[in-house]
Amino acid sequence: MYSFSSYRIGSRATETNSYASSSESSVLRSLFELRKSDTKEQQLSHLTFWNCSWSPRVLKSLSKILVRDGRRFASIKFFDCAVQNNNNNSNNNNNNKNTESFAEILAMIMANNSTTSLVIRGGTLIGDYYGHLEQPQQQSCETTSSEASPTACSSTILSSALTEGLSTNTSLIDLKMSGFLDDQSLAQLLRSIGEHPSLVTLNLSKNYLGARNSNSNSKSPSTKALDAVAELLRSTTSKLESLDLSQQYQQHPNSTAITTEALAKHVEEHRAAFGRALCALSVNTGLRKINLSNNPACFEASDAVKALSNCLASNSHLEYADVSGCGMTREGIAQLANECLPVCGESLKALVLFGTRAVTTSIPMSSGCPSTTPEQPPFTTSYCDSDDCGRDSASALEKGLSSNTTIETLGDLPSSKAYGRIQQTLNQNKGGRRAFVNNASTPLAIAAWSHVLARAGHLNYHDETNDNNESPSATASSVVFALLRQGPILMER
Repeated sequence: MYSFSSYRIGSRATETNSYASSSESSVLRSLFELRKSDTKEQQLSHLTFWNCSWSPRVLKSLSKILVRDGRRFASIKFFDCAVQNNNNNSNNNNNNKNTESFAEILAMIMANNSTTSLVIRGGTLIGDYYGHLEQPQQQSCETTSSEASPTACSSTILSSALTEGLSTNTSLIDLKMSGFLDDQSLAQLLRSIGEHPSLVTLNLSKNYLGARNSNSNSKSPSTKALDAVAELLRSTTSKLESLDLSQQYQQHPNSTAITTEALAKHVEEHRAAFGRALCALSVNTGLRKINLSNNPACFEASDAVKALSNCLASNSHLEYADVSGCGMTREGIAQLANECLPVCGESLKALVLFGTRAVTTSIPMSSGCPSTTPEQPPFTTSYCDSDDCGRDSASALEKGLSSNTTIETLGDLPSSKAYGRIQQTLNQNKGGRRAFVNNASTPLAIAAWSHVLARAGHLNYHDETNDNNESPSATASSVVFALLRQGPILMER
């Protein structure tokens, strides 16, 4: 029998402790306690590192746990730890070997199949991040060209360690890398995923997919990672079922360093690469969930919406797709409703169009995908929450859903009255409307009604509000009664 426990190494950085990193002594003490813990009961432990740096003594202690003792954990998580080399002019040599040390830790985890779930969020100690805001970024790297940034060096080293580790690892099921990988490193990592025998969930949110190369000599955005996404989606060996590419950051080119003509060319290259990725998704048979949310302007253009419509109409395995906060206009929503909803794959239950979007004070790159910057973390706001959201798009959605019996949610719908009937239709889909539509000539068996009503009884019903958004003036018809009206056989007995 397995029992679950959780071990925390280090502590959160706060204003109270001046964002200081966890001390070496506290980390070593925690690791020593972990080594002494009983392993005979086959505990599946969750191991979490908070705000830690890596000295030779820490690496040696970790090696005893992961390599010598062969300990395995349900998950291993690194939050705001020293993953990247220090970006400020520090005299501490250990700070400038963070990436190499962390790459060694990754190699140990991968080679020894130490976990089924690996999470890495943030690539810099919190204290280093605040120091970086006040000091100029260092522009040197021993492992690449002298003009490459430390972030570029870190990404290259870490992606190489991950790629090599994934080639022999057989235990990993979930992988989340958030906060430091550039486009080229993402491409390298994505190409190593297709052959992995067990990886099911991949979260690469908040990285630099599609950003221009970190090397200062290259001013153009890259399409390498998008091309690698297309390759992964076309893979016949990949076990991947969930892919998260939401909220990618963009390093904006200096307006004086790139011509308008060159920028227009890069925009077209991005759109073409994005289209190829959507085309690959249309024939993918393994993925069940994809999240592209909060990549502003990705679906701003009509041709991108067209490609998405074709993709969702062709894919018969996808169950969840989130494209909220991607700049889709009212006209685009209406286009998607007309071209996709009536014919989209029968497996699709969630098509998230509404929700939250990333907002940034920087000027977005006109390529459309993506545009936020990590130096100004994005906040969220309502995508659309008024009648001005477009009665025409609401009407198109309502019409499209009238012939769709599988989609159960479009995300957080605007609270305007124009969207009231849409929520009712979605509720009916949750309650089993498909059974009635598909069995019009052969009514649903009496015995099945108890199950339908049981499902409907747990739904969140939509209440209409008046023009002043005051207390509900009238309650919308319960989905239960809507179902009853569509099932006359029940009324005959």
